[in-house]
Amino acid sequence: MFVHGRWSGVRLSEFIILFFNKNLIFSMAQFWFAIFNGFSSQTFYDSAYLTVFNAIVTSIAICAFAVSD
Repeated sequence: MFVHGRWSGVRLSEFIILFFNKNLIFSMAQFWFAIFNGFSSQTFYDSAYLTVFNAIVTSIAICAFAVSD
């Protein structure tokens, strides 16, 4: 009876952890690139990559978790 709520909570907590880790790695790469470029406001990532990054990386992690569930 209470299993579905617990599974939903576990999935949601895994999603939040993966989301913050993904964004931390994404931001740190840009930060180190800026340091080595003298903070020239040049971006490390292509604009097309920025457009689909969150959707693809987040969905892959959640789909992998769902398959293993």
